[in-house]
Amino acid sequence: MKGKREFTESEIARLRELIGERAQAPKGKQTQIRNKMRRIGFYGQDDWGIHDCQLEDLDGLIRSGQITVTGATAPRPTGVATQPGGREQKANEVAQTDEGADELDCPDPDFKSIDSLRRNGFSGFVSVAALRQDLTQIPDIRGVYMVVRQIGSRPQFRATGSGGHYKGTDPNVPIEKLRMNWVEETCVLYIGKAGDEHSHATLRSRLRQYLQFGAGKPIGHKGGRYIWQLEDAEDLLFCWKPLPSGYPPKEETALLAAFKCQYEGRLPFANLKL
Repeated sequence: MKGKREFTESEIARLRELIGERAQAPKGKQTQIRNKMRRIGFYGQDDWGIHDCQLEDLDGLIRSGQITVTGATAPRPTGVATQPGGREQKANEVAQTDEGADELDCPDPDFKSIDSLRRNGFSGFVSVAALRQDLTQIPDIRGVYMVVRQIGSRPQFRATGSGGHYKGTDPNVPIEKLRMNWVEETCVLYIGKAGDEHSHATLRSRLRQYLQFGAGKPIGHKGGRYIWQLEDAEDLLFCWKPLPSGYPPKEETALLAAFKCQYEGRLPFANLKL
């Protein structure tokens, strides 16, 4: 299954809007609308065999229980001003609106490609396997980092990953949850930081903990743990952006907000909270 089976009330409402828009849109714009639906997690033809999805098709999936609608409605993001005609634009801070990334001037970087990440100051792009052999190539200063997977086929998930059991807690989650969290059309799986006013962690020390956790050691780095349930976890790439005079938490927050802006309010696959 490419998409997901569980949607919030606001996601279903947005899908209804998009289905209505697509029915009236010229053929050239229908692909853009379909991609917005996919970013929400709805793959009509691939998952349900529905070609040219109509509102009654969506309603039928809900009535039959093939799609579940959760009772919690996602809050509408703040910081968005409404202009005449109903079009929304980004206000002072980065925010995600229901109009999606194609309707916003979302900030860089473009999370689809490694080239874009490089242009925005990220370097490294070294595999997990290679870093296990040599950590010295990671800067020993604070900064932000990402876990990257080349865009390609959907990954295979493992019921039991390699993550450590910190304080006896099983880090593994059901495969269906991993599938629901997967975000299409991005190479970024996780965004993290190293160092703040309470910590002297550096990129090297933080990524050492991350890798040790992924090797099964009971290390306190549960953040980003979903990557260790990927079959190709050892082939994933780590990249980093040193911030010798910057503030990593602020940079991390900005990156996550930019990602949400581009992907219909969703976080990277392995980021569990903003």
